Amino acid sequence: MVSFAGDRFSAIDLLDAPDALADVHVRNPAARGGPAYDDGWLWLPLAPDRVTTRLVGTVQVEVVWSGDSLSSLRITGCPLWMRIRPPFGPAVTADPATALRGVDLVAMDLDGTMLNGRGEVTARVGAAVRRARDEGIQLAFVTGRPLADTRDLLSSAGLHGYVAASNGAIVLDPDGRVLHRRVLDGERAAEVARHLHLWFPELVLGAVDESRLFLDPGFPADLAHEWSSQVCAGSVSDALSDGGMLKVLAAHAQLSAETLAPAVSAALGDEYLVTYSTQRFLEISDIHATKGEAVDAIAAAAGLPTTAVATIGDMPNDLPMLDRSGIAVAVGNADRRIVDVADMIIPGNDHDGVAHLLDAVVAVRRGLPEARG
Repeated sequence: MVSFAGDRFSAIDLLDAPDALADVHVRNPAARGGPAYDDGWLWLPLAPDRVTTRLVGTVQVEVVWSGDSLSSLRITGCPLWMRIRPPFGPAVTADPATALRGVDLVAMDLDGTMLNGRGEVTARVGAAVRRARDEGIQLAFVTGRPLADTRDLLSSAGLHGYVAASNGAIVLDPDGRVLHRRVLDGERAAEVARHLHLWFPELVLGAVDESRLFLDPGFPADLAHEWSSQVCAGSVSDALSDGGMLKVLAAHAQLSAETLAPAVSAALGDEYLVTYSTQRFLEISDIHATKGEAVDAIAAAAGLPTTAVATIGDMPNDLPMLDRSGIAVAVGNADRRIVDVADMIIPGNDHDGVAHLLDAVVAVRRGLPEARG
């Protein structure tokens, strides 16, 4: 619970934390400079003797202050942490039992979110996904990965649900039927390649359809090796001209995706979406091929309003689906732009954050006390 009893910060109380905390950050955007601040972040160390269980990690609680100070901050023992938005009343409660009530579908990104840093579904996450499914919660796996790769990964992990691949360019229901597809026809795909080669001659391209991946020579060797089982013979330009591509990949040897994205987006115009799920390469698709459009299609097929959907992500390509859902969730390792729009922050992908969230949704469904922090 976060409460405001005056105009000064007075105390932090940490009670019954299941994963006890070493530190808490509170951000005041109006505050700059001074020994207690680092670009607006106030570091609030918790004394070890205040913690009744083991110390692990750091949790960030972001509060947009009404002035330049807080009166009090009370943190109870729940692994989920709500963003507190203005306006503030005498008491603002960050209660997962309230926030997650009515969630009937959870849509989650894969890399950097559901998968750990080694690209694996951990035993804890896999078990939580199955518990949620058994409880009647519908599940969607929404990723930038190609469709064939996504289906192989989910099948090997024994996971089942809606699938949105290539950043939402193609969406399947749990029985494998196509719900939504946005492709680049041959003319438009070739136009993308021409613009990229003209304005950014050092870019190396790739192309992805529903079952095939094409890479031009010079694409990052480690990625080409990692994807070798999916790569088909043939040039990217020929594949693009044939049409039916879901997205174009573009990699630069020196520049990050974040650096390239604004310039490439400006060069291609508003008919195309330029995004990224890693700093290694850009992903370019039809402007309507987004994870947000995918969530809309999935919710409609499930007979649910998007307000009944919780979405979980970590990178800018997840923004469209976080914007569409009833509750937007960021993993602790998420890009700052994801954290900035999130309603809730959960532990990172290497700390089974998705399992925390799914178990909380199940607990809310069952009315169990552990959902209440």
